[in-house]
Amino acid sequence: MMVITLRIAVPTKNTRGLDGEVAEVFSRAPFFTLIDTVGSEPKSIDVIDNTASSYSHGVGPMAVKILHDNGVDLLFAPEIGIGTSTLLEEMKIRYKKVEKNAKVSTLLVDLT
Repeated sequence: MMVITLRIAVPTKNTRGLDGEVAEVFSRAPFFTLIDTVGSEPKSIDVIDNTASSYSHGVGPMAVKILHDNGVDLLFAPEIGIGTSTLLEEMKIRYKKVEKNAKVSTLLVDLT
């Protein structure tokens, strides 16, 4: 049986890990919660600063670069722009649309 491992990123409003909430805007989120999973089970959780969020322009590409540099396989986020979508495809990062304000832990249920 093959076990799937993923590194998932979620743009979040705070540093509460699995108890955090999805931010309203992907590239403007203050944090990214990174979740390493085996199957649908979280194995490690790290919250990093979104250093791109404070810039006035070009934050989408910078945010995608942060995810790529951190080895992300899958992004859970509310709507993203066409430029961000294209960059995610180029970087081989999959995207799944989720509701803003959702609790991070509830997003992992869909992995089973």
